[in-house]
Amino acid sequence: MHDLIHADHFYHNNHSYQGQLGFYGFLDFCMREKHFTELMSNEKFESEFEYLIADMNAYAIHLLKCFKSAIIHYHPQKTIFFESWLTKFDLSADIKKAFSELNTESYQNVDQDAILLEYLGRWKHSELQTKSN
Repeated sequence: MHDLIHADHFYHNNHSYQGQLGFYGFLDFCMREKHFTELMSNEKFESEFEYLIADMNAYAIHLLKCFKSAIIHYHPQKTIFFESWLTKFDLSADIKKAFSELNTESYQNVDQDAILLEYLGRWKHSELQTKSN
């Protein structure tokens, strides 16, 4: 029953559904490009990653926050790795700033949520992506 409730939330709220499609497309691209090979060998990171890709009831920004937190928590270089990883994408200054400020006091929920959701929207069909737009 619990899983059916999650499925209902996933399909009932189209905004959540669209954000999640983008988030999962983004992760799919990152995995195909082997961005996190080192991290996936960490059992705890892998467990958190699997939880993220299985959660059908979460707001895409929440998923991004959890993802960033796991990267910083489990990678030996912490924030340095995260900031370096962002350079793999051709990000505008606003998108890069939103990613960098995610999970910090400087993050501006309304404005930067919109920026990141719009960015994730580009990833709904990740098989078409060769590099971030």
